Amino acid sequence: MNFTRLDIEFHDLILNICGNKWLIQMYNNLKNHIERFRIRSFSIPGTFSKSLNEHCKILDAVKKGELEVAKKLSKIHMIKAFENISKYETTYKEKKNIQK
Repeated sequence: MNFTRLDIEFHDLILNICGNKWLIQMYNNLKNHIERFRIRSFSIPGTFSKSLNEHCKILDAVKKGELEVAKKLSKIHMIKAFENISKYETTYKEKKNIQK
């Protein structure tokens, strides 16, 4: 099983554990867009290992019942994901301009 599939399963599991129906519905509505961003983000070298490390920390906090820590780590994980998307977009635009 590849990391992308495991990443999807991890996020689905966390959402289902939280039980927030509104958040689950919003995630399901955005899943196709999120998948495109995930592919872009994972094209950046080192993203897999960093993301896996972040997931392990989140999971560890959940296992320990440290929900506020898990929440904080999840927010940091999302911020880093957005930063990776921004890096990808900047790099893609630069490469596109160089090719012209």
